[in-house]
Amino acid sequence: IVFHLDRGTPEPVRSALLEGASWWSSAFEQAGLTGAFRVELLPEGADPMDIRYNIITLTHRATRGWSYGYALSDPRTGEIIKGMVNLGSLRVRQDLLIAESLLAPYDQPDTEGRAVAAQEMALARLRQLAAHEVGHALGFGHNFAASRHGNGSVMDYPHPQITLGADGRVDFAQAYGVGIGPWDVFLVRHGYGVYPDESAALARLRADIRAAGYEYVGDADARAPGDAHPAGALWDLRGTDTLAGFDQLLKVRDHALRNFSIGVLPPDRQSGELEARLVPVYLLHRYQTEAVARLLGGASYASGWAGDGQAGTTRVSAAAQMAARERLLATLRPEFLALPPTLLDLLTPPALEYTRDREYFSTRATPLFDPLAAADAAAMLTIQFLLAPPRLQRLALQHARDSGYPGVGDTIDALLAATWRAALADDPRLAQIQRSTRWLVLDALLALLDAGELHPLVDTELRSQLQDFASWAEAPARSGSTNPDLGIAADRVRRYLADPASVKLRTLPLVPPGAPI
Repeated sequence: IVFHLDRGTPEPVRSALLEGASWWSSAFEQAGLTGAFRVELLPEGADPMDIRYNIITLTHRATRGWSYGYALSDPRTGEIIKGMVNLGSLRVRQDLLIAESLLAPYDQPDTEGRAVAAQEMALARLRQLAAHEVGHALGFGHNFAASRHGNGSVMDYPHPQITLGADGRVDFAQAYGVGIGPWDVFLVRHGYGVYPDESAALARLRADIRAAGYEYVGDADARAPGDAHPAGALWDLRGTDTLAGFDQLLKVRDHALRNFSIGVLPPDRQSGELEARLVPVYLLHRYQTEAVARLLGGASYASGWAGDGQAGTTRVSAAAQMAARERLLATLRPEFLALPPTLLDLLTPPALEYTRDREYFSTRATPLFDPLAAADAAAMLTIQFLLAPPRLQRLALQHARDSGYPGVGDTIDALLAATWRAALADDPRLAQIQRSTRWLVLDALLALLDAGELHPLVDTELRSQLQDFASWAEAPARSGSTNPDLGIAADRVRRYLADPASVKLRTLPLVPPGAPI
């Protein structure tokens, strides 16, 4: 099997793609198929559309997007006739943007070293991307549970492994794994191996990979905000301790925000691009937040045969669910959502021809940056996972079976306690963010009711919580509270519950796109 890389691919991208795609040769060798796979440049004058060539192309596009690996197959047998990989050229720019935004290399004494580290991180991602998409062209699907084993498979979606070094700097040394993983070797052995007794051999392979602790979670269980499998997050950090990974990533985020400077941009870039560089830093926790949310109302399960002993589901422990809920609610605190004043003073409106697009935070303060819009977007990340209807349904079901597990009522109560019932911050800047988050939470709860997707029992529980909240909010409002939000919120809830058509619901904020990275 020979894959050919388009000769138009420039360096250093060309070498990175050749190297990453070639990782599969190791899997074929370990499957006993020595020399069965290689990658080389497309011959001079060859047509990339020629059916004889498995092809890897680098394609320019207007906006960043996904890369693809797929195959043309014989409909009679399923045999792959031609493998095709199409990589978007803007992917490497996005990875470089992320690295530069975290390292801020261009106003430091060691500018060259940091800039090289950023480029190496982006190229490491390209190697993994090439291997991933070639894997699809070989006929292999995603396994989003492989990251639990570190570099378990190139067929997972990798989040860069970012740490703070002993010197306090952001460290990308282990950002991405190198080479194929045990799951990939299993795939090649299972899909391409030749055995005298194929049925028995394949059964042994499946038993061995299961005994090694590998799970399988595919796309159907991985892409929705309310998905349940704790190992199925698309871009989670490597390893099995989801909460520890989340805590570590928040430290990196805090460090990067405190050190965010004009140095995140090369000197010849327009200063209005600072806002676009802020997005991946401020939302650095976005993917691990989803992984944490999967613990709340989460359950493990396996796809298998009736006779292999894997049937059934296993709930995430109550303690882990409670800890996950605490982590999620912590991301709604104003201290977490606030940006350093020095950073706010640095942000510059984009110049002519550099209009804000979907990669920027929205703003109601045109032409200036709007910190409340950014805070709302970050808060919305958490809220959309926390209030996903399937998750609320699972909370209701598990709490009915065992009251020691989180339920709908106590989760909504905890959400309101962390926002509306929390004492207003003394710092006016933090209080402003806190009030904005409060309204976002209330808007999201009303929108959840309005969507009509909840089971009547969950709907009733939510309405009961909102009625209790309105009663609580009315008391200080009547006694002359200096916080006008409470009385207005109580009135809004009462009117909506009595007549939904009488309340115009606000549009929930959009979050700038994250994936693919």
